[in-house]
Amino acid sequence: MPTGIEPRAALPFSFGIQLAVFEKCGCIDESVEHSLERLQQWSTENHDRIHEEAKSLAGMLAPTIPVIYTTTKYAPAALRMRQQLNENSRMLCWDHLIPEHNHNELL
Repeated sequence: MPTGIEPRAALPFSFGIQLAVFEKCGCIDESVEHSLERLQQWSTENHDRIHEEAKSLAGMLAPTIPVIYTTTKYAPAALRMRQQLNENSRMLCWDHLIPEHNHNELL
């Protein structure tokens, strides 16, 4: 594990270590490793495009106050997105569930 980086930036390193342990224990097979290698290759090949799309999205979000509505199925992803925008972008943002939206938000 590299030192001196934020815990969230170290996630890929710790995730890789966990996968290696799971593979050694026989909990996962080599196809997971192959899939991750393909993902790494794809992300390397598309690095510039990914960054340009991220900059474009950031530019669209910058002058706004995002409100994320979702179903209970995607509530954890909405919560995480709100937290990322609040913490990393210092943007006011909030999220709500559609069932709650139908009651609390409308009132």
